[in-house]
Amino acid sequence: VNELLKLIESNKTTILVLDWNIPFREVDILENEVNAKVVMIDHHYKTEKPNKPYYYNPVALGGSEEDWPSTTWVLKWLLNHQVNLKVLLGLFGDLEVKALELKLYENLIKEAIEDRGLNVNELIEASKILNSLGRIGNRKLVERAPSKLVEYGENLKRILRDREWINAW
Repeated sequence: VNELLKLIESNKTTILVLDWNIPFREVDILENEVNAKVVMIDHHYKTEKPNKPYYYNPVALGGSEEDWPSTTWVLKWLLNHQVNLKVLLGLFGDLEVKALELKLYENLIKEAIEDRGLNVNELIEASKILNSLGRIGNRKLVERAPSKLVEYGENLKRILRDREWINAW
């Protein structure tokens, strides 16, 4: 993990591929085409054994999909972060209501939601709004989303009231 973080911080030609289960041969092509290191962080099951030096996927390495339900969950662990709104949005974005069936939900997620005064249905709706940005194919909305999410911080209501996103959805 420390090696990954050093690479990302020190190398301006590092590409992060998050939550995108692309074949390793495609990663080789990408690295060669753009002359950059590719760091892959994912949670999707892969039948291929990872042979990349900058690859982290606990499910592909034998972990349980139940324990690693989203890439934001993997990032939370890698970066030693607490459960926050972005982690929850990623989790519900991947699983929607199925997230409520996780053992993690009863053991950790439910408490994090309650501690923040959040509503599960609103989390699911906000996740659907965010997922729709990519599905509608509006690149500008997708590119602006990260900075808006940083601006909105832990305020779920601002995501749910974002006129630009709602009108596009």
